[in-house]
Amino acid sequence: AVSTEWSERLAPALRPPGVLDESKPVRSLDQIFAQAACVNPILITKVKVWALASRGYFPCAETGEFVRMDQAIAMVRTPSSGHATTEVPRGETVSPTAASGSPRGEGPAAEAANSLSTEDVGSADGVSKAVGGETANVLDRAPTCQGSISGTRLKFAKIKSMSRAVEKMYRVYDKDPSRLLDVCRQSIVFDRVEDIRACLHAMRHDSEAQLVRIKNRLNPGYNSAASAGYRDVAVNLRLVCPATVELGAETHVCEVQLILRAFAELKHIEGHRHYVAFRNLRGE
Repeated sequence: AVSTEWSERLAPALRPPGVLDESKPVRSLDQIFAQAACVNPILITKVKVWALASRGYFPCAETGEFVRMDQAIAMVRTPSSGHATTEVPRGETVSPTAASGSPRGEGPAAEAANSLSTEDVGSADGVSKAVGGETANVLDRAPTCQGSISGTRLKFAKIKSMSRAVEKMYRVYDKDPSRLLDVCRQSIVFDRVEDIRACLHAMRHDSEAQLVRIKNRLNPGYNSAASAGYRDVAVNLRLVCPATVELGAETHVCEVQLILRAFAELKHIEGHRHYVAFRNLRGE
């Protein structure tokens, strides 16, 4: 009887990584933010891979213009090309090249991006294989781009502000922080619905991504009046990989928003400010 009692007590601790104990949700906002801070850089690497598999875009930090991921990688030159070295520290810019050149670029990184066939689209493993070998770390250098948007860094989302998290927790979630699923969040922009579908396929086939929920606001049946006309596909997921397991963050749920370019451009202009006002009127 004693051994059975201890087995029951130890059972949660013996769960394999990535298995959430539904009876014990994380109710500490501090812990949720600590996990989000750990997961965010890993999620950024993941969204780059998924965007590469699906013709996804990210905004440039300085201009707000959108750059497609495969073209951003193709613009990272190799030493043999006579341009900037591939050893570009994270967050720094690459030296400019002619804007009129072919967006396909040169070198192994460009070849990897250009060689992706239709069979590779939607396969995260296929993309990882395509950029393997000497270009395996090219995704870590992808925050830089050049060409027509010379020397500009790609922009990725920060974790949700504490003030907004508390506001949402009180307004919407009855003071329960465990229901916050977007403290760590990123977004990918697309030209076509077909590209969003390819991205979802890549995410579903990523062995390190556990999909928790998909909220399809592109569905014609969705009442967009609830979001001031805004639509996207929001995917909540956990990342279960050696890095998140080591950090104790493999059960943290984050969010990836898949957005059509028309909606993304509205968000980048005045749309988000108007949406915040709309959200406040609704008490959300």
